[in-house]
Amino acid sequence: MSTLAADVREEFGRLARALGVLTEREDQEIELPSDPQLLSFQVAASLELDAPAKQALQVIRSTSARLRQLATVLGPVADDAERRAAVRERARGNGRGGRHPEIERTT
Repeated sequence: MSTLAADVREEFGRLARALGVLTEREDQEIELPSDPQLLSFQVAASLELDAPAKQALQVIRSTSARLRQLATVLGPVADDAERRAAVRERARGNGRGGRHPEIERTT
């Protein structure tokens, strides 16, 4: 379970950093609990999901199962947020010259 908790912590950290760039709150750090059960509930509560999806996560009795589900959800969400944050960072430099990087299209 500690590996799952570490994966969730890492993926949530990626998501939080990218969202910090997108909201211009890069200096704010989120503290996550070390206890896997508390971690899983805090991360599940922090995600912007529709009510049924959030409730489905929170009613899972097994901490390991909840962490597995969170790890599955967080990877793609963090990837998308990082792509959007990279675009935002590039946009901040608009009009200042420099090379024109390739920006991936998301579908």
